[in-house]
Amino acid sequence: MKVDLSTEAHGFVLDVVVEGAGSKSAGRRRLIAIGEAKSSDRQRSMGDLHRLERLRGELARRADVDGTKLLLFGRSGFESGLVAAAEARSDVELVDLERMYEGT
Repeated sequence: MKVDLSTEAHGFVLDVVVEGAGSKSAGRRRLIAIGEAKSSDRQRSMGDLHRLERLRGELARRADVDGTKLLLFGRSGFESGLVAAAEARSDVELVDLERMYEGT
């Protein structure tokens, strides 16, 4: 399901939004994770991660994003720089077809 999180000044659509059930911080909803899923022949890159980081920053104005994970789903895998970045961070998860269907 796509969630439109547009504002008057900025518009963007996220493919994955995980909201904490019944949890709010200072009256704002708490986001557990946000992400994007692409079914293209292109591997996901650092540009994709930077976009999610920027969107998380935008969401901080109206949601609690402390600890929000960034999820990238990619049918064609991930560039090596992105894999290295994800391995070095606890807030980034990469999900390829094998992980999605087999849980590895």
